[in-house]
Amino acid sequence: MSVIEAAKEKKIFAFGAVSDQNKLTPNTILTSFVLDVEEAFDQVIKMVQKGNFSGQVFKPGLEYYKGASGDGIIYIAPFYRLENSVPEDVKIKFNQLKEDIINGKIVVPERYDDIVDVSKKN
Repeated sequence: MSVIEAAKEKKIFAFGAVSDQNKLTPNTILTSFVLDVEEAFDQVIKMVQKGNFSGQVFKPGLEYYKGASGDGIIYIAPFYRLENSVPEDVKIKFNQLKEDIINGKIVVPERYDDIVDVSKKN
């Protein structure tokens, strides 16, 4: 059973990841952390064109919304028809946390333990 199915069964909200998963279960997926693939490819193409692309892990971060200016490639999907299910104080806190991540006040830790640098292999 997936997390989304379990949340639906328990009648609680879930967050989607990688893509906007609202269409899977519109009454269960509150929002999703969405990878803006077009923006990611655009950034890589620009690096290649400028001659500064290198094979490494990049951490471009959040963007305000799909297609926003800046270096983010992840955005948070809207609440859609669940907008009225989220208390106003929770929306304010959620937006403040998003702002703090975008502005660097909150740094989201990442783990790269399992990533192998193929450029250093013989």
